[in-house]
Amino acid sequence: MINLCDIILSGGSMSENKGKKPIRIEKKSDETVVKENFSVEAKKPIKISVKENKKINIKKYLIIFLIIFFIISGIYFVNYITIPNIESIKDSVVKVEVYDDELIATGSGFAAYKDNWIVTNYHVIEGASNIKIITDDEKKYNVNKIIIFNKKDDLAILEINGELTPLKLGNGNNIKSKDKITAIGSPMGEKNTISEGIISNADDSDMIRISAPISHGSSGGVLLNSRNKVIGITSAGYDSAQNLNFAINVNILKEMYEKYIDKKYDNITNSYTERCMNLNSDDGGFDYCVGADSDYYSTDTLETFYEITNYNSLYKYKMSNGSWSNVFNNLSSSDIKLASEYYLTLLENDYCSYNCKISSSIDNWKTDEFFINLKILSKEEYAFVVADLKNYKSDDAKFNRVEKYPLLAAQKSLILYLIGDRSWNNIHKDNKQDIFNYFDEKYGTNDFGAILDLLGYDVRYNNDGTLTAWW
Repeated sequence: MINLCDIILSGGSMSENKGKKPIRIEKKSDETVVKENFSVEAKKPIKISVKENKKINIKKYLIIFLIIFFIISGIYFVNYITIPNIESIKDSVVKVEVYDDELIATGSGFAAYKDNWIVTNYHVIEGASNIKIITDDEKKYNVNKIIIFNKKDDLAILEINGELTPLKLGNGNNIKSKDKITAIGSPMGEKNTISEGIISNADDSDMIRISAPISHGSSGGVLLNSRNKVIGITSAGYDSAQNLNFAINVNILKEMYEKYIDKKYDNITNSYTERCMNLNSDDGGFDYCVGADSDYYSTDTLETFYEITNYNSLYKYKMSNGSWSNVFNNLSSSDIKLASEYYLTLLENDYCSYNCKISSSIDNWKTDEFFINLKILSKEEYAFVVADLKNYKSDDAKFNRVEKYPLLAAQKSLILYLIGDRSWNNIHKDNKQDIFNYFDEKYGTNDFGAILDLLGYDVRYNNDGTLTAWW
């Protein structure tokens, strides 16, 4: 009897078993294995992944959106409630009164950086012997010292003996045309007047052009953006164009503050004062001796600041400490002020003292040009003579006064003739000879002849290059 199990295990069948060996398949990497005319290519199995179809969690995204919304809203709300109102800002904006024995000017200012620091324009306080700060509630404070100033940038920081709330400074470069602005100052002495407008042009990094009116007294006031942060210091305006005005970019103030923090400024001491006082008037006073147009300075006392920035002080020093002291000290305070103001005008005028084309231009000279161009009188001397002689009406009174001047006879005669309104016919022939000799020593034939001709001499030019004059 045939056993069925034996047949299956032996790989046979119900028929005859011829005894073939079974096929063995071996796997070697990805190589092809061949056994007895049979080949198999070994391949890596394919990995199939099935993604689970999940639903979008709307609730989760809604919560995230609401959180972001409330954060942004909170930021805007906090920013809104922290914008200072105008009334609180007015408490930090002040009126500036400038004195030189008496009140000479008013301006504006505001508290910044420290509770006892006031920012204003340099031109507001220039030449001040005393400065008073008046707040919105009529409190008055004296200025103790000038912390730092720069004439070119037209800015100064003052220290007072009081406490105010410093205003927040913004970014003067983060502006654009048509932005709304607010200006607060004391135009015409009217304390803390508010005006509104827009930024007319934001192209200049140093100056901000605005439409808000800037009148006399507004200089040194504060310019605010829509968030009431300081973006500028109001400084200038055109009387004929109320909608064309300017403010200094607050970033210039920040630069000056950094100079102070880094101690990159000069403290003006007595040595500076002495140097300024002894300069010739043609050198331009303070601007020349300490380079005020480009540098930063500080003064510990207002007295020092006054001495080097006040032309009246400089003028009085020059005239009362030399040969003119006797006659100068007889002037009244009003005459001294008149003379010093005229002296300042002379400093601002252009003269040809160092390069005069006398013979071709002298006919068009005014009296001051004649004296200054020909160096007959210095600018401070000429200013004194004009202010002084107005007090003497008659020719004889003028003559007696001029005789006391520390000058040569020719200079005195020229003063009486050209400034004192004495007739040329009243000038003594000896004085005419003095004038002739005075210019003969200084000038060549052509220039000499042009001067004598202007003064009324009869002049003849000779073939040998000389001239003859009659009087």
